[in-house]
Amino acid sequence: VSMPASLATTAERQLAAPRPAPAALADRAVRVYRHDGQSRTVPVGRDTPAGVAAALAAREFGVAGVDYACWQLVEVCASLPGPALRRRALQDSVTDLDGRLPVGGRYYLRRADEPIDQCLTDKTEALQLAREAAVDLLQLDPRRLAQLLTESDAEAHRQIRPADLVLWWLGNRDGSSYKSLTAFHRLIRLAEATSGWPGRELATCGGASIEASEQRRRDRILKRLVRVALECHRLRNLCSATSLALGLAA
Repeated sequence: VSMPASLATTAERQLAAPRPAPAALADRAVRVYRHDGQSRTVPVGRDTPAGVAAALAAREFGVAGVDYACWQLVEVCASLPGPALRRRALQDSVTDLDGRLPVGGRYYLRRADEPIDQCLTDKTEALQLAREAAVDLLQLDPRRLAQLLTESDAEAHRQIRPADLVLWWLGNRDGSSYKSLTAFHRLIRLAEATSGWPGRELATCGGASIEASEQRRRDRILKRLVRVALECHRLRNLCSATSLALGLAA
């Protein structure tokens, strides 16, 4: 990837300028990593292109003598279970770097000719990154979670006409309206996602041989999900309550 001439000129001007005082820095400082684990902070703002930020990071790492166009920023995000990694090289023309900084994501500096999979190769570090990015179930109110599930189920149910549902049960799929069939499939997917929720949460606690702290977390997650199921039952949301019960029993 080659840096456009206008961006290269901007990078050269910023790199040649004296270092600003802390009060004069841009909107925020973003921590940029190398694949060897080292990190530096780089000031960025809404008008900072990714190519310029990469050149600034190269200077912070002491490699600014190389051609500025050789450097890229790679955005790395991790998700559970796994963790599953998503790596994406930011194009030089992209602006608003600060506003697009993902929650729980990281930026890595790499040469354009280096393999992108060198960024964040340590599984333990990737797992920690995924946990930091995820919303912890234990921080959420069970009553609020049950209310959100009930509202989602109610909206899906409202899209289904009773006559179409009877036709579906009788096997006459052709007689049901397309809108009702789509809503019925959405309701089924929602129930499947709800029943799989306990398994996804428990997967964050490790495998069969887990430490005592992880076992305590596992027990707390189970209790929290049971409370959510009971709250759904109290709200007469039998669909979510049953789906959660099936997931907990699996």
